[in-house]
Amino acid sequence: MDQTPVATSTPHWYRQRVPQLALAVLFFLLPLAVLPFVWAQSAAREPVGLRGQAVQRLESTATGAGSVLYAQLAGGLLVRSRDGGASFERIDAGLPHVGLGWTSLIDWLALQGDPWNLVALVGQGNAVQVYASVDNGDTWQPLTQPAGAADASRLRALAGGAGGWLAIAGQQTLWTSQDAGQTWIVAAPLPPELVGKQPLLLRAEWRNPSRLVASSGAGVWLSDDGGATWSIADGLPPLAEVGALALASDRDGLIYIGGRELVFVSDDDGVTWQAVELPGSTGMVRTLLVDPRVGETVMAADSAGQVYRSDDAGRHWTRTTSEGRQSIAALAIDVRSRDRLFSAGDDGIWAQGILLQQPTPTPTATATATSTATPTATSTDTPSPTMTATPSATPTMTSTPTDTATPTRTATATSPPTATPTVTVTPTSTATFPGETPAPTAPPSAGQTPSAPTPTDAATSAPTTAPTEAPTTSPR
Repeated sequence: MDQTPVATSTPHWYRQRVPQLALAVLFFLLPLAVLPFVWAQSAAREPVGLRGQAVQRLESTATGAGSVLYAQLAGGLLVRSRDGGASFERIDAGLPHVGLGWTSLIDWLALQGDPWNLVALVGQGNAVQVYASVDNGDTWQPLTQPAGAADASRLRALAGGAGGWLAIAGQQTLWTSQDAGQTWIVAAPLPPELVGKQPLLLRAEWRNPSRLVASSGAGVWLSDDGGATWSIADGLPPLAEVGALALASDRDGLIYIGGRELVFVSDDDGVTWQAVELPGSTGMVRTLLVDPRVGETVMAADSAGQVYRSDDAGRHWTRTTSEGRQSIAALAIDVRSRDRLFSAGDDGIWAQGILLQQPTPTPTATATATSTATPTATSTDTPSPTMTATPSATPTMTSTPTDTATPTRTATATSPPTATPTVTVTPTSTATFPGETPAPTAPPSAGQTPSAPTPTDAATSAPTTAPTEAPTTSPR
């Protein structure tokens, strides 16, 4: 009877604990269940600015205080944002305008202050002019006009490279400048397949601007000499559609071409190509964006509004958006913070979070080169002071005084000839030897350490001659 309450109390305590344990497990697992939805929302695009306006191009450059976002609107209007797209201001006041305040903006470039921030190709009526800005669009200055390029209808594209290199493509001709637009030369006629075609895509390698890539929508042409000669890119389909061109600025030879539902990639200056499909793409790739600091990272946007990313130089692609809200005409990244991707189209500018790779290879290569050079120079200088062993030759020269003792033995041998008065001839010949033996009294000249080996030979010859002459004279 006493054991019955004990047997029933244990299940009762357990039944009270089960709901509490289940509730604790639920609270623990609930954040993990929500994480997939959080991750999905982090890749979503959100509107930033210029809603309801058609944005045709986007560019971003770094400044001392942050980054600047440039955008081109319909009618050739140029605007600028210093707060990540929250607000914009017009920067085309210094450019020629046509009716209703619009500009005939043909093409423009946003550069990283080398030597300008912006370069614009503007036409007004039948005239054309190249303008540059060094203060992010606050003011504009005209550059020298290329000879024979006064007709605005003849100019179609603008390309730029490091050190103030510029190229302007007309209907049939390419002009280049290597001194920031002060002087221009006619490079060569364009290939017949590019003549008169619109639009014309023209890109130059940043570090090697003599490397040019051009296309008018079908096929790709390459130049290695600044446009003097052109060759068609082999390895591509004969009638491959081309919607975008992009070149890596930190790595030579890496070229991206946007096609229909795929991207063509070449890492050897267009010698060979690889076609890589974009998973789930249903449109033409109209814009390509290469990370200016890591050329292996590239973004692609198709006409269906999908954005793709590759971190291995276009070998593999992943979709970064789960919806296509608008047709995308341009992409840009915040080059200072490197954590936002901007996309623009017919409904303004949108943004999404992004995490980019850091460019680590270049700093490490510089550090190793400096450290190896320093020890090598120090080690070679240290053995040369060991040549101070040459003073040890001076102690060896102390053996020369021992040679001065040998002349004293020859001096004692001269006394027998003087004792024989009858033989005057013999003393004369013998006297000649003593007369020469004082020459070893030139041992004072033995202080001249370089000629020290000479007394050693004179001393050895003196004893040998004196004994042989002395026995010969005494029998006579």
